[in-house]
Amino acid sequence: MAREPESIDQQRRALGEMLAEFRKAANLTQEQLANATFRDRSTVTHIEKGRGRADERFWQACDDAVRANGVLLTAFHELAAAKQADQWHEQQARLAQARTRANSLSTNRSPTLEIAPGASWAAATYNAVMNPVEAARGAVVDEAGHLTGGVPQVTVDVPPAGSAGKASLESGLAAIGQALMTFPVPADSVPPAALLRTVTAAHDAYQGAQYLGLARELPGLIAAVADVGTGRTGQTARSHVYLVTAKLLTKIGDPHLAHLAADRALQAALQSGHPELASATAYQVACTVLKTRGAAAAEEFSTAAFERAGASSPTQTSTKGALALISAVASARRGDPAVARDWLDRARDLADALGTDANLAWTAFGPTNVRIHEVSVAADLDQPERAIKLAAPVDTDLLPRGLRSRRGQLHIDSAWAYTRTGNDPEAVINLLEAERFAPQTVRHSPRVGSLVTELLDRRKDTPGLRSLARRVGVAA
Repeated sequence: MAREPESIDQQRRALGEMLAEFRKAANLTQEQLANATFRDRSTVTHIEKGRGRADERFWQACDDAVRANGVLLTAFHELAAAKQADQWHEQQARLAQARTRANSLSTNRSPTLEIAPGASWAAATYNAVMNPVEAARGAVVDEAGHLTGGVPQVTVDVPPAGSAGKASLESGLAAIGQALMTFPVPADSVPPAALLRTVTAAHDAYQGAQYLGLARELPGLIAAVADVGTGRTGQTARSHVYLVTAKLLTKIGDPHLAHLAADRALQAALQSGHPELASATAYQVACTVLKTRGAAAAEEFSTAAFERAGASSPTQTSTKGALALISAVASARRGDPAVARDWLDRARDLADALGTDANLAWTAFGPTNVRIHEVSVAADLDQPERAIKLAAPVDTDLLPRGLRSRRGQLHIDSAWAYTRTGNDPEAVINLLEAERFAPQTVRHSPRVGSLVTELLDRRKDTPGLRSLARRVGVAA
């Protein structure tokens, strides 16, 4: 076997190191990963050291086993693209040598038969104009060199919940807004694959309701995506950075900036060639439209995205299911219970097809999340008794570990329902449960502040209410 170029060899080692890091983070031994991928342990050892080779099925199995959310599979495809590019360049070099020899042997050459030196560039330019999506996919070859120096460690520093006040969060949100509205200037170059690993931590921080640390890190990530290139991996990294930015701003920031970030995420996702990422970002666009333009516009957008979304893989099923859920919420908020129930039925069918409570593409989609949304829809339809009835049997322990914000949301909806029915003690208990799961969600939620204010206006001596009011910044 011919020796690979050093750049390909380094990229293969970087991929192996990435696999080892994800495996350890998932608390799996090499033996356990080997069993999950139907290989022996020595094969996994060689691959992690960059000395072994494996096909796409192996990397898909690894990605699923360590819950890398597509990061490992994307890095494998980038390696394959780099190898193809190297082979293409080698073939072009041989072809150029053959042409040179042919031209030197010909005594009656016609200028019209010579290969113009710039012909390949002209073809590439034509392709970029006529088929920009395919051109963007091909550009991943050009940026493969970013990985030749190894993958640096980039981490997100997430502080403990409640370790800073609202002023710190507002400062972080202001910095995010400035980063979004500033003309992008490339910062220190970060390889796209490394940026994807950092984004994994950012998504986890958001779902864990660690908003303060995430707000501090996002301005740097936004600056970093200015220089990740336009190839498939670069666009994937860019999309994820803007996606998690949109999530945070939708939850606790400026909804108009959230819409800007979500739209950028969607455009990058469309260029990345990942249909499931396009659906995930379309979901977030719908969330921002719900806040900025209203329920009807949000439902129109999410319906169109749902109809275009596929469901040929578990990840696509999850992102399509998420679109059904936001459509249900939008229908409820415009006061149409029949259509909302229809969307919930579609989401339930997709969850049944998925068959488990998963968190693919960070959607948190699965049977339990559908039940949580049934409670939210009842609340949006102003049906407190129904919300209480639906919430009672929901077991949030079935959700994947780390989805603290989702757990907290169920208790916030339940607190609203108990407040509406005049059961103040149960309302406070649910708010305290929400705080136990996701303290930063409770502390920075305008909805929680309104509920606490309403409860205080009715009765200030409900056990636990005054101390909760102090923590959320409501005068008792």
